[in-house]
Amino acid sequence: MSRFRGHFQGLYWRQLLAMVSMVLLTLFLLGASFFSLSYNYARNQERDELRQRVQMVARLAAGYLENDPSYDREDFRQLAMVAANVSDVEFLICDTAGHVLLSTDKALEGRVITMPEEMVRTVLEEGLCVQRDDLGGLYAGKRFILGVPALSSDGLATAGMAFAVSTNASLNAMWQGFIGLFFMTAFVVLMVAFMASSVTAMRQIQPIREMVQATRQYAAGDFDVRVNDYGQVDEIGELAASFNHMAESLQQTERPSQEFI
Repeated sequence: MSRFRGHFQGLYWRQLLAMVSMVLLTLFLLGASFFSLSYNYARNQERDELRQRVQMVARLAAGYLENDPSYDREDFRQLAMVAANVSDVEFLICDTAGHVLLSTDKALEGRVITMPEEMVRTVLEEGLCVQRDDLGGLYAGKRFILGVPALSSDGLATAGMAFAVSTNASLNAMWQGFIGLFFMTAFVVLMVAFMASSVTAMRQIQPIREMVQATRQYAAGDFDVRVNDYGQVDEIGELAASFNHMAESLQQTERPSQEFI
């Protein structure tokens, strides 16, 4: 066990572990930075798109909210359903009290739904509400919700409100694609780093192993062994040259004794 542990504590494995650790740390930092930037960018883009769509629906919902007899309520319902299907966004049309009068989400049909009081107050007072909420457990998870007031036909009063609820389908698909691409890139980079580190470490360690073997032969009295520096001009090459110079000196020192004997 100790021999096995000592084998993996060698210079080769230390250098390899250091290289892999640095690559993993770099990939983690780059991935976290890119994820944060892309997440904020995607959220801003989603907010702008939701705002444009819900404002369009809010302008069309004025006659629906005012119960204008000349207004074709069924046409508006069909138009809202088409807009929801095309954009992957669900629309909720509410009165000024927050009671949902029309929903494009078929799962909510026939249910009595009231928007949270805080969201209703924010829309009426500030003219815009941007929030992540599950609407009191109405949805399985929190969704990105944007609400705007729906003005009356004369534009002087607030007839109701329109809320856009993101389904997160496109955003989730983007994150899944990003995660798959990130892990594939990380795997390729790790393999390249592993191979490069292995080759580099082996070239640096091979002269050292030869020096260890040469010292054993020197201890046995054989001074004819020389260490190959493999053409390296770094510290390993200098060490190999010094090692060979030492062997020459020992051989010259030992030669008179051998001749005398």
